[in-house]
Amino acid sequence: MKTSFAIGVAVLAGIIAAACATGGHGSEPCTLNAQDSTYLRRGPVFRDCAVQKKAVLITKDLHPVFRPTQARSTCFSAEAEFVVNAAGAPEMETARLTYSTDPEFGMALMSLVPQLRFNPAEMDGLPVRQIVSHKEQIQVLQVTVPAGSTPPKRPPGTRAPSC
Repeated sequence: MKTSFAIGVAVLAGIIAAACATGGHGSEPCTLNAQDSTYLRRGPVFRDCAVQKKAVLITKDLHPVFRPTQARSTCFSAEAEFVVNAAGAPEMETARLTYSTDPEFGMALMSLVPQLRFNPAEMDGLPVRQIVSHKEQIQVLQVTVPAGSTPPKRPPGTRAPSC
């Protein structure tokens, strides 16, 4: 009897944690999806639409170390999802690649994730865990210059990749 009661309390606590993590502050409900349940192992977690203050990336000068091995494409894009803890660091056991145009670029992005730092999300003035999506894109340009010339510091007309 005590065992089933303890299990019932644990299940109820999990349901309460999930309910707390889904309460939105906007006009639309903000809910965790079925895949998000793995993020609850370490306690309540929120999507960005459910927090009062979203986690903000503060290490903006870091990018994946990537050198294409073949000229398969000129544009590479990848996205990873992970939980940022209350201290602003990614929880690597939650990190997963959600999209990539190239497997090697995806691996490069996943290698970058542990180095990222954030101002943590907040609820009622306290730091909380938040699910974050981080996307990186690069564009490979080929610049042809006359023999004996040096390439320009920045190719003319260069803009942010749009892949």
